[in-house]
Amino acid sequence: MKNKLKLIGIIALAAVIGFGMIACGEGPSSTTTTTQGFSVQGKFTGHNSNEVLFTLTEESGSASWRAAATQKNLKGLLDDGEITFRLKGTYDVTTGNYSASAASSVIRYTINGVIENGSPTDSTATVLVKTGEEWTPHYISITAATREEINNMDTSTPQESISGLPDTLRGVWKYYDEDSEYSEYYQETITWSTDITATVNQWDVDFLAIYKLHGNTQTESIKATIVEFNPSGNTYDVVFAYPIYKANKAQAQAAVNNFFSSRYTVGYVTGWPEMDNPGSINWPESNGLYYYVDESDPEDVSVGFIGVGISQNTWKLVDQFYYSSAMEKYLKNHDVNPTTVYAKARIVSGSSSLTWTIFYGEFKPYSEDITVARSFDVESEEIIELTRS
Repeated sequence: MKNKLKLIGIIALAAVIGFGMIACGEGPSSTTTTTQGFSVQGKFTGHNSNEVLFTLTEESGSASWRAAATQKNLKGLLDDGEITFRLKGTYDVTTGNYSASAASSVIRYTINGVIENGSPTDSTATVLVKTGEEWTPHYISITAATREEINNMDTSTPQESISGLPDTLRGVWKYYDEDSEYSEYYQETITWSTDITATVNQWDVDFLAIYKLHGNTQTESIKATIVEFNPSGNTYDVVFAYPIYKANKAQAQAAVNNFFSSRYTVGYVTGWPEMDNPGSINWPESNGLYYYVDESDPEDVSVGFIGVGISQNTWKLVDQFYYSSAMEKYLKNHDVNPTTVYAKARIVSGSSSLTWTIFYGEFKPYSEDITVARSFDVESEEIIELTRS
Protein backbone atom coordinates (compact mmCIF):
# COMPACT_ATOMS: atom_id res chain seq x y z
CA MET A 1 0.00 0.00 0.00
CA LYS A 2 2.89 2.36 0.63
CA ASN A 3 3.65 2.33 -3.08
CA LYS A 4 0.24 3.84 -3.77
CA LEU A 5 1.56 7.36 -3.37
CA LYS A 6 4.65 6.61 -5.42
CA LEU A 7 2.43 5.42 -8.26
CA ILE A 8 1.04 8.92 -8.44
CA GLY A 9 4.50 9.90 -9.58
CA ILE A 10 5.45 12.40 -6.92
CA ILE A 11 8.15 11.88 -4.37
CA ALA A 12 9.93 14.86 -2.92
CA LEU A 13 12.16 15.24 0.09
CA ALA A 14 13.53 18.48 1.49
CA ALA A 15 15.75 19.57 4.35
CA VAL A 16 14.00 20.62 7.55
CA ILE A 17 14.50 24.23 8.59
CA GLY A 18 12.82 26.62 10.99
CA PHE A 19 11.76 30.23 11.45
CA GLY A 20 12.14 32.46 14.50
CA MET A 21 8.88 33.44 16.22
CA ILE A 22 7.99 36.97 17.28
CA ALA A 23 5.15 38.66 19.10
CA CYS A 24 6.06 42.30 18.47
CA GLY A 25 9.00 44.64 17.90
CA GLU A 26 11.49 44.66 15.05
CA GLY A 27 12.86 41.13 15.31
CA PRO A 28 12.64 38.44 12.62
CA SER A 29 9.25 38.14 10.93
CA SER A 30 7.74 34.69 10.83
CA THR A 31 4.32 33.16 11.16
CA THR A 32 1.31 33.97 13.25
CA THR A 33 -1.79 31.82 13.41
CA THR A 34 -5.04 33.11 14.90
CA THR A 35 -8.74 32.68 14.37
CA GLN A 36 -8.39 35.46 11.78
CA GLY A 37 -5.78 33.49 9.85
CA PHE A 38 -2.01 33.47 9.56
CA SER A 39 0.80 35.21 7.73
CA VAL A 40 4.16 33.85 6.63
CA GLN A 41 7.20 35.90 5.69
CA GLY A 42 10.65 34.63 4.78
CA LYS A 43 13.70 34.83 2.56
CA PHE A 44 16.08 32.53 0.73
CA THR A 45 19.05 32.75 -1.62
CA GLY A 46 18.07 32.40 -5.26
CA HIS A 47 19.81 30.52 -8.06
CA ASN A 48 21.95 33.58 -8.94
CA SER A 49 22.90 34.19 -5.29
CA ASN A 50 20.20 36.87 -5.23
CA GLU A 51 18.10 37.44 -2.14
CA VAL A 52 14.45 36.47 -2.57
CA LEU A 53 11.81 37.80 -0.16
CA PHE A 54 8.21 36.65 0.11
CA THR A 55 5.10 37.14 2.19
CA LEU A 56 1.89 35.09 2.36
CA THR A 57 -1.48 35.92 3.91
CA GLU A 58 -5.01 34.60 3.65
CA GLU A 59 -7.38 35.85 0.99
CA SER A 60 -9.59 37.44 3.65
CA GLY A 61 -12.22 38.48 1.16
CA SER A 62 -12.74 34.96 -0.18
CA ALA A 63 -15.30 32.42 0.91
CA SER A 64 -12.50 30.33 2.41
CA TRP A 65 -11.77 32.99 5.06
CA ARG A 66 -13.66 31.52 8.00
CA ALA A 67 -12.28 30.54 11.38
CA ALA A 68 -13.91 27.12 11.07
CA ALA A 69 -12.81 26.49 7.46
CA THR A 70 -10.58 23.44 6.94
CA GLN A 71 -8.71 25.07 4.07
CA LYS A 72 -7.74 28.66 3.30
CA ASN A 73 -6.77 30.29 0.04
CA LEU A 74 -3.52 32.22 0.27
CA LYS A 75 -2.18 35.23 -1.60
CA GLY A 76 1.20 36.90 -1.43
CA LEU A 77 4.16 38.54 -3.11
CA LEU A 78 7.63 37.25 -4.03
CA ASP A 79 10.41 39.72 -4.86
CA ASP A 80 13.52 38.20 -6.47
CA GLY A 81 15.27 41.51 -7.09
CA GLU A 82 14.22 41.66 -10.74
CA ILE A 83 10.51 40.81 -10.74
CA THR A 84 7.85 40.87 -8.05
CA PHE A 85 5.42 37.98 -8.56
CA ARG A 86 1.96 37.46 -7.14
CA LEU A 87 1.84 34.18 -5.21
CA LYS A 88 -1.20 31.92 -4.95
CA GLY A 89 -1.45 29.12 -2.43
CA THR A 90 -3.46 26.97 -0.05
CA TYR A 91 -3.33 26.32 3.69
CA ASP A 92 -4.76 23.04 5.01
CA VAL A 93 -5.91 23.80 8.55
CA THR A 94 -6.32 20.11 9.40
CA THR A 95 -2.77 19.04 8.52
CA GLY A 96 -0.99 22.38 8.91
CA ASN A 97 0.49 22.14 5.40
CA TYR A 98 0.76 25.27 3.29
CA SER A 99 2.15 25.82 -0.19
CA ALA A 100 2.23 28.56 -2.79
CA SER A 101 3.79 29.14 -6.19
CA ALA A 102 4.44 31.62 -8.99
CA ALA A 103 6.04 31.34 -12.40
CA SER A 104 7.22 33.05 -15.57
CA SER A 105 8.12 31.36 -18.83
CA VAL A 106 11.70 30.75 -17.63
CA ILE A 107 11.44 30.32 -13.84
CA ARG A 108 9.21 28.51 -11.31
CA TYR A 109 9.01 29.35 -7.60
CA THR A 110 7.42 27.03 -5.03
CA ILE A 111 7.12 27.69 -1.28
CA ASN A 112 6.28 24.78 1.07
CA GLY A 113 5.92 24.48 4.82
CA VAL A 114 4.03 23.01 7.75
CA ILE A 115 2.50 24.84 10.72
CA GLU A 116 2.95 22.87 13.95
CA ASN A 117 1.81 24.39 17.26
CA GLY A 118 1.76 27.82 15.64
CA SER A 119 5.33 27.53 14.34
CA PRO A 120 6.43 26.73 10.76
CA THR A 121 8.68 23.73 10.10
CA ASP A 122 9.93 21.84 7.04
CA SER A 123 9.91 25.14 5.11
CA THR A 124 11.66 25.08 1.76
CA ALA A 125 11.78 26.77 -1.62
CA THR A 126 12.14 25.08 -5.00
CA VAL A 127 13.40 27.17 -7.91
CA LEU A 128 13.34 25.78 -11.45
CA VAL A 129 15.25 27.76 -14.09
CA LYS A 130 14.86 27.14 -17.83
CA THR A 131 17.80 27.28 -20.24
CA GLY A 132 16.90 26.36 -23.79
CA GLU A 133 14.46 23.47 -23.45
CA GLU A 134 15.87 22.13 -20.19
CA TRP A 135 15.06 22.98 -16.57
CA THR A 136 17.60 23.17 -13.73
CA PRO A 137 16.25 22.68 -10.18
CA HIS A 138 17.48 24.34 -6.99
CA TYR A 139 16.30 23.22 -3.52
CA ILE A 140 16.79 25.91 -0.91
CA SER A 141 16.14 26.37 2.82
CA ILE A 142 13.99 29.32 3.87
CA THR A 143 15.04 31.51 6.78
CA ALA A 144 13.36 34.30 8.70
CA ALA A 145 13.14 37.79 7.20
CA THR A 146 13.18 40.88 9.37
CA ARG A 147 10.23 43.24 9.31
CA GLU A 148 12.48 45.88 7.77
CA GLU A 149 13.41 43.53 4.92
CA ILE A 150 9.76 42.74 4.22
CA ASN A 151 8.87 46.44 4.30
CA ASN A 152 11.59 47.11 1.68
CA MET A 153 10.12 44.63 -0.82
CA ASP A 154 9.27 46.13 -4.21
CA THR A 155 5.48 45.93 -4.23
CA SER A 156 4.83 48.74 -6.74
CA THR A 157 4.19 46.66 -9.88
CA PRO A 158 3.60 42.99 -8.99
CA GLN A 159 3.39 40.64 -11.95
CA GLU A 160 0.80 37.91 -12.35
CA SER A 161 2.19 34.42 -12.92
CA ILE A 162 1.78 32.83 -16.30
CA SER A 163 -1.29 30.61 -16.35
CA GLY A 164 -0.79 27.38 -14.42
CA LEU A 165 -3.37 24.84 -13.31
CA PRO A 166 -6.76 26.59 -13.03
CA ASP A 167 -8.41 27.67 -9.78
CA THR A 168 -10.97 24.87 -10.22
CA LEU A 169 -8.18 22.42 -9.34
CA ARG A 170 -6.78 24.57 -6.55
CA GLY A 171 -7.39 23.35 -3.02
CA VAL A 172 -7.25 20.25 -0.83
CA TRP A 173 -8.16 16.79 -2.14
CA LYS A 174 -8.40 13.47 -0.28
CA TYR A 175 -7.88 9.76 -0.91
CA TYR A 176 -8.39 6.93 1.58
CA ASP A 177 -8.08 3.17 1.24
CA GLU A 178 -7.88 0.37 3.80
CA ASP A 179 -7.92 -3.42 3.82
CA SER A 180 -6.97 -6.38 5.99
CA GLU A 181 -6.25 -10.08 5.71
CA TYR A 182 -5.23 -12.91 7.99
CA SER A 183 -1.51 -13.72 7.86
CA GLU A 184 -0.46 -17.31 8.44
CA TYR A 185 3.08 -16.00 8.83
CA TYR A 186 2.23 -13.61 11.66
CA GLN A 187 -0.70 -15.69 12.93
CA GLU A 188 -2.90 -12.59 13.15
CA THR A 189 -4.97 -10.26 10.99
CA ILE A 190 -2.88 -7.63 9.27
CA THR A 191 -4.56 -4.27 8.55
CA TRP A 192 -3.18 -1.52 6.33
CA SER A 193 -4.45 1.85 5.18
CA THR A 194 -3.38 4.80 3.04
CA ASP A 195 -4.67 8.30 3.81
CA ILE A 196 -3.53 10.91 1.26
CA THR A 197 -4.11 14.65 1.28
CA ALA A 198 -3.18 16.48 -1.93
CA THR A 199 -2.89 20.27 -1.98
CA VAL A 200 -2.94 21.57 -5.55
CA ASN A 201 -1.89 25.07 -6.63
CA GLN A 202 -1.15 26.67 -9.97
CA TRP A 203 2.49 25.48 -10.13
CA ASP A 204 2.91 22.94 -7.32
CA VAL A 205 1.39 19.86 -5.71
CA ASP A 206 1.94 19.01 -2.03
CA PHE A 207 1.08 15.55 -0.70
CA LEU A 208 0.73 14.46 2.90
CA ALA A 209 0.43 10.68 3.24
CA ILE A 210 -0.29 8.69 6.41
CA TYR A 211 0.45 4.98 6.06
CA LYS A 212 -0.55 2.41 8.64
CA LEU A 213 0.59 -1.21 8.48
CA HIS A 214 1.05 -3.90 11.06
CA GLY A 215 1.07 -1.52 14.01
CA ASN A 216 3.42 0.96 12.30
CA THR A 217 2.43 4.50 11.31
CA GLN A 218 4.42 6.74 9.00
CA THR A 219 3.74 10.30 7.88
CA GLU A 220 5.41 11.78 4.80
CA SER A 221 5.17 15.27 3.40
CA ILE A 222 5.71 15.00 -0.35
CA LYS A 223 6.35 18.10 -2.46
CA ALA A 224 6.76 18.63 -6.21
CA THR A 225 6.97 21.53 -8.63
CA ILE A 226 5.07 21.52 -11.92
CA VAL A 227 7.52 21.96 -14.77
CA GLU A 228 4.99 22.14 -17.59
CA PHE A 229 1.53 20.91 -18.54
CA ASN A 230 -0.70 20.52 -21.58
CA PRO A 231 -4.42 21.26 -21.07
CA SER A 232 -7.24 19.77 -23.12
CA GLY A 233 -10.67 20.61 -21.76
CA ASN A 234 -10.75 19.32 -18.19
CA THR A 235 -7.70 17.08 -18.77
CA TYR A 236 -4.15 18.12 -17.91
CA ASP A 237 -0.99 16.20 -18.82
CA VAL A 238 1.56 17.36 -16.25
CA VAL A 239 5.34 16.94 -15.90
CA PHE A 240 6.64 17.19 -12.31
CA ALA A 241 10.13 17.62 -10.87
CA TYR A 242 11.08 16.24 -7.47
CA PRO A 243 14.25 15.15 -5.64
CA ILE A 244 15.12 11.61 -4.50
CA TYR A 245 17.98 10.37 -2.33
CA LYS A 246 20.44 7.63 -3.31
CA ALA A 247 22.77 5.83 -0.90
CA ASN A 248 26.23 4.39 -1.34
CA LYS A 249 27.40 1.34 0.63
CA ALA A 250 28.78 3.27 3.63
CA GLN A 251 25.64 5.37 3.91
CA ALA A 252 23.40 2.30 3.70
CA GLN A 253 25.34 0.59 6.49
CA ALA A 254 25.18 3.71 8.64
CA ALA A 255 21.42 4.00 8.10
CA VAL A 256 20.84 0.39 9.24
CA ASN A 257 23.06 0.77 12.31
CA ASN A 258 21.42 4.08 13.19
CA PHE A 259 17.93 2.54 13.07
CA PHE A 260 18.71 -0.70 14.96
CA SER A 261 21.20 0.68 17.51
CA SER A 262 18.52 1.14 20.17
CA ARG A 263 16.22 -1.65 18.99
CA TYR A 264 18.14 -4.86 18.28
CA THR A 265 21.68 -6.10 17.69
CA VAL A 266 22.01 -6.72 13.97
CA GLY A 267 24.94 -8.35 12.20
CA TYR A 268 26.39 -7.73 8.75
CA VAL A 269 27.11 -10.33 6.05
CA THR A 270 29.08 -9.71 2.87
CA GLY A 271 27.75 -10.16 -0.62
CA TRP A 272 24.11 -10.21 -1.66
CA PRO A 273 21.81 -12.94 -2.98
CA GLU A 274 21.41 -13.32 -6.72
CA MET A 275 18.72 -15.33 -8.47
CA ASP A 276 21.20 -17.32 -10.53
CA ASN A 277 23.92 -17.53 -7.87
CA PRO A 278 22.68 -18.53 -4.36
CA GLY A 279 26.26 -18.73 -3.14
CA SER A 280 26.92 -15.06 -3.84
CA ILE A 281 26.22 -14.15 -0.20
CA ASN A 282 28.05 -15.24 2.95
CA TRP A 283 25.10 -16.92 4.68
CA PRO A 284 25.18 -16.66 8.52
CA GLU A 285 25.50 -19.82 10.62
CA SER A 286 24.51 -18.47 14.05
CA ASN A 287 21.03 -17.39 15.17
CA GLY A 288 20.28 -13.68 14.85
CA LEU A 289 19.23 -10.90 12.50
CA TYR A 290 21.67 -9.96 9.75
CA TYR A 291 21.68 -7.47 6.89
CA TYR A 292 23.49 -7.26 3.59
CA VAL A 293 24.05 -4.44 1.10
CA ASP A 294 23.02 -5.09 -2.50
CA GLU A 295 25.59 -3.29 -4.65
CA SER A 296 24.14 -4.24 -8.03
CA ASP A 297 23.93 -0.49 -8.63
CA PRO A 298 26.89 1.04 -6.70
CA GLU A 299 25.37 4.53 -6.94
CA ASP A 300 21.99 3.47 -5.53
CA VAL A 301 22.40 0.48 -3.23
CA SER A 302 19.70 -1.24 -1.19
CA VAL A 303 19.70 -3.39 1.94
CA GLY A 304 18.13 -6.75 2.73
CA PHE A 305 17.78 -8.83 5.88
CA ILE A 306 18.30 -12.48 6.83
CA GLY A 307 16.82 -13.91 10.01
CA VAL A 308 18.04 -17.13 11.64
CA GLY A 309 15.97 -18.35 14.58
CA ILE A 310 14.45 -14.93 15.36
CA SER A 311 10.96 -14.07 16.62
CA GLN A 312 8.06 -12.52 14.71
CA ASN A 313 8.51 -9.34 16.76
CA THR A 314 12.03 -9.02 15.42
CA TRP A 315 10.76 -9.39 11.88
CA LYS A 316 8.29 -6.59 12.66
CA LEU A 317 11.32 -4.34 13.29
CA VAL A 318 12.50 -5.14 9.78
CA ASP A 319 9.04 -4.19 8.48
CA GLN A 320 9.33 -0.93 10.39
CA PHE A 321 12.76 -0.17 8.89
CA TYR A 322 11.35 -0.31 5.38
CA TYR A 323 7.95 1.09 6.17
CA SER A 324 9.27 4.17 7.98
CA SER A 325 11.68 5.02 5.12
CA ALA A 326 14.57 4.86 7.58
CA MET A 327 17.13 4.94 4.78
CA GLU A 328 15.68 8.08 3.17
CA LYS A 329 15.38 9.84 6.53
CA TYR A 330 18.99 9.09 7.38
CA LEU A 331 20.24 10.44 4.05
CA LYS A 332 18.13 13.57 4.33
CA ASN A 333 19.32 14.25 7.88
CA HIS A 334 22.95 13.84 6.84
CA ASP A 335 22.89 16.41 4.02
CA VAL A 336 23.06 13.96 1.13
CA ASN A 337 22.42 15.87 -2.09
CA PRO A 338 19.32 14.62 -3.92
CA THR A 339 18.91 13.70 -7.56
CA THR A 340 16.10 15.38 -9.48
CA VAL A 341 13.62 13.05 -11.13
CA TYR A 342 10.86 13.89 -13.59
CA ALA A 343 7.50 12.15 -13.87
CA LYS A 344 4.44 12.55 -16.07
CA ALA A 345 0.83 12.19 -14.95
CA ARG A 346 -2.65 13.05 -16.18
CA ILE A 347 -5.19 14.93 -14.07
CA VAL A 348 -8.86 14.89 -15.06
CA SER A 349 -11.04 17.37 -13.18
CA GLY A 350 -14.60 16.44 -12.22
CA SER A 351 -17.22 18.40 -10.30
CA SER A 352 -16.00 17.09 -6.94
CA SER A 353 -13.09 14.77 -7.75
CA LEU A 354 -9.73 14.53 -9.45
CA THR A 355 -8.84 11.40 -11.39
CA TRP A 356 -5.06 11.01 -11.22
CA THR A 357 -3.33 8.73 -13.74
CA ILE A 358 0.35 7.83 -13.72
CA PHE A 359 1.66 6.42 -16.99
CA TYR A 360 3.91 3.41 -17.40
CA GLY A 361 6.00 3.18 -20.50
CA GLU A 362 9.37 2.18 -21.82
CA PHE A 363 11.17 4.41 -19.31
CA LYS A 364 8.67 4.21 -16.42
CA PRO A 365 7.67 7.43 -14.65
CA TYR A 366 10.93 7.83 -12.74
CA SER A 367 13.25 8.90 -15.53
CA GLU A 368 15.88 11.46 -14.55
CA ASP A 369 15.62 12.95 -18.06
CA ILE A 370 12.89 15.53 -18.63
CA THR A 371 12.82 14.84 -22.38
CA VAL A 372 11.93 11.23 -21.60
CA ALA A 373 9.23 12.29 -19.15
CA ARG A 374 7.68 14.55 -21.76
CA SER A 375 7.11 11.76 -24.25
CA PHE A 376 7.43 8.05 -23.70
CA ASP A 377 5.44 5.12 -25.04
CA VAL A 378 2.52 4.39 -22.72
CA GLU A 379 2.13 0.69 -22.02
CA SER A 380 -0.15 0.75 -18.97
CA GLU A 381 -1.45 3.11 -16.33
CA GLU A 382 -2.45 3.34 -12.67
CA ILE A 383 -5.48 5.40 -11.62
CA ILE A 384 -6.40 6.90 -8.26
CA GLU A 385 -9.38 9.17 -7.49
CA LEU A 386 -9.23 12.03 -5.00
CA THR A 387 -12.29 13.89 -3.73
CA ARG A 388 -12.64 17.49 -2.60
CA SER A 389 -11.88 17.99 1.09
